[in-house]
Amino acid sequence: MDVRVVLDGRRPSDSVVLALNEGLSSERVTLCLHRRSSGSACIGDKINHNKFFLFSELTDGSVNVVVQSSANLNLGQVSRHNNMVIARGNDDMYGFYLDYWDDLQAAGLDPAYFHSHRSGPLKAYFFPRASGDTILNIIGNIHCDPGTSHRTRVRVAMAFFADGRVEVARALAEKKRQGCSVRVIIGSYDRSPGAQVASVLRAAGVPLIVTNGASPNVHSKYMLIEGRYASGTAVDQLVFTGSHNYNRSALRRNDEVLLRVADSDVFDAFLRNWRTIRDQNR
Repeated sequence: MDVRVVLDGRRPSDSVVLALNEGLSSERVTLCLHRRSSGSACIGDKINHNKFFLFSELTDGSVNVVVQSSANLNLGQVSRHNNMVIARGNDDMYGFYLDYWDDLQAAGLDPAYFHSHRSGPLKAYFFPRASGDTILNIIGNIHCDPGTSHRTRVRVAMAFFADGRVEVARALAEKKRQGCSVRVIIGSYDRSPGAQVASVLRAAGVPLIVTNGASPNVHSKYMLIEGRYASGTAVDQLVFTGSHNYNRSALRRNDEVLLRVADSDVFDAFLRNWRTIRDQNR
């Protein structure tokens, strides 16, 4: 069995690194630390914020498995809301994730690395991105269609939503004004939610929930869209998930993956989770 690991260079504990090096051998463990920047990312110049696993084969017979999560591997994550999507047998998407993993391991600094790939019901976006904003583009593809039988619904559960991405808040507020149903849940962390973000959303009448501390905090990072999307004519049910927070570093400086999933069962599971978080914080 060939097991290899890429880690943010300053995040893992010494005991974890020692155990990995002893169990796998040091050449199979990559700690990203750029000499040309102060960061500990592999491709970006801040942190490797990825949370995914790739398995070529599992004991149940599944092959080429992509596991995309929002959770870090530490005990603190057990008490927070997180999510995970597992894609089995999508050879094409597995290959693109594997190419990205290889680039992470090579640790070549590239702030303009961004690219995306679509395969079946999945589309992955790989960061960092030097210009533009992928989330703004996604929101721009949403059709609100006021007056029709199906009102477009947008639901967000976001750990970090900072003022460095206030334009995303403005775009969501505009969709609310256009007739979409927009509701947002944000985790309560330092500098999140940003004061401008909260102000923009509330001014537009977007129901905003900030986790109250009496319930598990939110570490998930997802957006759910139910409605017409891009050039489509039917009602889509889309999940955008992964490691990408709505802050500036996630867009410009971190190693991140955002994964779009077009699957009604996955959508329903995420919507149930969103409602659970909402109900816990009423």
